Amino acid sequence: MDNFNLLPDTPPEKRSQKYQPVFSFLDQIFPSRKAKKIADANALFQRDYDAYAWLVECTRLEQDTGELNELENTKFYKQLAVSNAANEVKAEHERAAAIKAQQDMFMKAKRERWATIEAEHERAAAIKILQEQQDMFMKAERATKRVNMLIGMHIGTLSLKRDQTLFKDEYGNVLEDKWLQAQDYFINSVLQKDDLISDVLIDSNDEAYRNRSIFRQNIDDAVNEYKNHKTENNSHSSIVVESLSPIEFEHYCADILRCNGWDARVTQAAGDQGIDVIATLLNVKAVLQCKKYSQPIGNKAVQEIIAGKHYEQADIAGVVSNSSYTPSAKRLAKAAGVELLHYTELEQFAEKVGMK
Repeated sequence: MDNFNLLPDTPPEKRSQKYQPVFSFLDQIFPSRKAKKIADANALFQRDYDAYAWLVECTRLEQDTGELNELENTKFYKQLAVSNAANEVKAEHERAAAIKAQQDMFMKAKRERWATIEAEHERAAAIKILQEQQDMFMKAERATKRVNMLIGMHIGTLSLKRDQTLFKDEYGNVLEDKWLQAQDYFINSVLQKDDLISDVLIDSNDEAYRNRSIFRQNIDDAVNEYKNHKTENNSHSSIVVESLSPIEFEHYCADILRCNGWDARVTQAAGDQGIDVIATLLNVKAVLQCKKYSQPIGNKAVQEIIAGKHYEQADIAGVVSNSSYTPSAKRLAKAAGVELLHYTELEQFAEKVGMK
């Protein structure tokens, strides 16, 4: 059996020669069955050899198939791993893209919110500025009304001051210096003391208010309107006093007094003791000296009318002029009880001396 176990390893063409002694011995013992035995042995050997060879080939094929399957499995798993890795990368990219999209949406919403807040702040600031401008405008309007009210309260005095301080020189030039000084005094002593006017107008950034040109214009406009109104209601206001002679000025003053209820006459006497007009009302006698000058009136006129008052035994003494009065004349008149008048005050002369 050990020899037969070696038969598959012996090629068929060498097998008969290798085992020839065996077959020869068998043939000697069994000569009649020699041919059959040889044929059966060869057939059996060939069958076993073919079966073994087939088995070996199958084993080899199985091994090759296993290796191939292993290679295929390895390739499959590699492809699967690559596919899984690709899917993971894709999923990671999608997740990153989703996160970025969310971040973009958040930042967009945040920017829109910031823009909305900024727009609200700008709108609130604009509303605040508009409100401040409106408040300032309303304050300025109230202050302007206050200016006009104060000017109206003192319009008679302002009109008188302009008549007293506005002159023409011998060349026909209007001298406004003293009238401007009078306006500044009114602005400083009346308008500037009002808190609303001072805060809103005088201390404002408007150069026209700081240099007071608007206030001066308001005063001039109010005085002109006042004089125009008086002219419409009083024929005496239409007369240009600067064109009158001293005698005509005396008659002009007497006419005004007569138009306002006084019994007035011009003395025109050489020994009138400085009296130009004598007027009576309700048994009250007044003596007046009329001075048409281009310069302020001094003490002399006051002294003369004091003497005239005693001479006529009058109740009231006064000096009437188209000009102003010197400080010393004012002090003397105050001490002696003499009225210092501008001709425009003759219409209210009775109220001025306390008769109405």
